[in-house]
Amino acid sequence: FKNNKGLPNVIGAIDRMHIPIHSPSKNGSWFINRKGFHSINLLGIVDHQG
Repeated sequence: FKNNKGLPNVIGAIDRMHIPIHSPSKNGSWFINRKGFHSINLLGIVDHQG
């Protein structure tokens, strides 16, 4: 990351996002996020090569 982005002492990056889904037929309330829609949380982790 230091050579590519000018960020020293960084070995990776982590980010997440909500992927919208249709309400599951069972346990649909488990998938309602804080904004009120059904989603699955996707977590991405990368190193300096992306």
